[in-house]
Amino acid sequence: MLAQQLNANKVQFTTPLAHFYPRFKPAPQLTVAHALHMTSGLSTKATLPGKTDQAVLAANSRQLTYQPKNFGKFQYTPVNYVLLAGISEKLTHRSYRQLFTSTYIKPLGLKQTRFAATLGHTPLAAQGYYAKDYHQKQLTVAKPNLDLIRGELGTGQVFMSVLDLYHAEQALVNGKITGASRDLLYVKKGVYSGGFYVKQPYYQANGTGYGYNDSIAISHNGQNAVLYLSNVQTNNRHQLLTAERKLMVKYGH
Repeated sequence: MLAQQLNANKVQFTTPLAHFYPRFKPAPQLTVAHALHMTSGLSTKATLPGKTDQAVLAANSRQLTYQPKNFGKFQYTPVNYVLLAGISEKLTHRSYRQLFTSTYIKPLGLKQTRFAATLGHTPLAAQGYYAKDYHQKQLTVAKPNLDLIRGELGTGQVFMSVLDLYHAEQALVNGKITGASRDLLYVKKGVYSGGFYVKQPYYQANGTGYGYNDSIAISHNGQNAVLYLSNVQTNNRHQLLTAERKLMVKYGH
């Protein structure tokens, strides 16, 4: 979504974050690119909940910290993308949900994509578990309320089927969504950008939480991919990622 604002010249990779968030005026070196690549040195202790996007942005802006020693170094911290989501909202005067719908759901014809906060008790989403025997439901371990889910602004508010996820990720890497900014977004010399780890011979992303575990590896042209979505959250992702890498190396080019 931010790439579309970059293409429209409403923002640049070099635009200081202070242009949108005055609290960063003492640190003019922090730019949009640093947030995209997660090299800003910004972090928060945890996902900060909120009843609205603005409340989430305000909570993160108040409690985030800047660590100069981490500036320029990759460190996955969701607050970077919370700030970028806020920038997209400021530039378009539309909510994150409205932007996501008009950028992904409608143009790509996604039929099995829902915002987590709207699911309620619908059977559309698989129950998340924390144990292999499917006895330990996520709700018995942690209850992610709507405010906490909304706190994942820009990083984890959406449920998708495997096919919808592939179409969305393919549209990112082949430029259908990102357009002219695509090559600048996924720079080979970086580690992470635009939601992907870019250091491999393919793009890779993964996520864990709320009783779920998922990953995707996708070729640079978006034609080949390995995806898995699991409703069991485990701590041994290494085996799955290793199998994913072997499949991509063998078949994904």
